[in-house]
Amino acid sequence: MSRQSVAKAHQKIQELSWEPAYHEPVSQYGTDYSFQKAQKKDPLKQVLRSYFPMQEEKDHRVYGASDGAIRGNMFRQVQERWLEWQKLFLSIIPLPEISAARAMPLLFRTVPNPELHNGQAIQMIDEVRHSTIQQNLKRLYMNNYIDPAGFNSSLRNFQND
Repeated sequence: MSRQSVAKAHQKIQELSWEPAYHEPVSQYGTDYSFQKAQKKDPLKQVLRSYFPMQEEKDHRVYGASDGAIRGNMFRQVQERWLEWQKLFLSIIPLPEISAARAMPLLFRTVPNPELHNGQAIQMIDEVRHSTIQQNLKRLYMNNYIDPAGFNSSLRNFQND
């Protein structure tokens, strides 16, 4: 990312506001701690320069490895016992990731600090990224493994709990 595009993106993001201007926020979840409104230090420029390119590189590696596994017919060479555990694991593990992502906005309301809000927003993006990678792996197994039964019905099974 060029310096000019980082500066433009940073300027555009600063126009966004964390505080709603149309009403007084109500404290939904109280806390025993008191927080002072912090001076605005904005670490987002650093995040734009380093974090997002790093995550993009990690995504390229994950999806490149998946593509290599498909081309090398590796999904047909996996031990059946391993895949049966993967059916269970890949149906359960995305749920806590999404729950963690959904918990981040609760912290926005509790802690009035723009630096922490940026960190929590990035953490939320990261949790969604993790669950997406896990769901894509499940989809790859479902489409390329000999026995897809279990991968295709895992979320339906949770509805009957």
